[in-house]
Amino acid sequence: MEESCGKLKKRRLSESFVSKLTQKMSLEKGYEMIQFAKNNFLVETIVHLALEARGQIHSSKQIILLERKCDFQSALWQKEKIMKIDPQIYFVIYWDPLFKGYFVSSVKSKKYNQYKKLFLKKFRGKSQQELE
Repeated sequence: MEESCGKLKKRRLSESFVSKLTQKMSLEKGYEMIQFAKNNFLVETIVHLALEARGQIHSSKQIILLERKCDFQSALWQKEKIMKIDPQIYFVIYWDPLFKGYFVSSVKSKKYNQYKKLFLKKFRGKSQQELE
């Protein structure tokens, strides 16, 4: 049944249609949640492995190398706390397939929303060629 309201038409939806639509939306949401959980698990695993190998990257143990680019920040905060990482991680190196190169990122402090340690000004924003 349709109701006319000026130029707009309103349709009454059958209960079975609404039920099917709700089920579909629920399944899609469930799939999104599974994908989100899988991505979080992947990021946590990448960060965990990098933390375990941090002594092989630099003797200070304050730099980690991720096997790929990912949104590492929150996973790093959690893993640092759980694994009782000392000294703290200040820099993260990762490969970016889009730019086909390695990047170094400063790590933010969870409490103050600022970087734990900054790069020296003379190194900031430089390309590989400029640094060599």
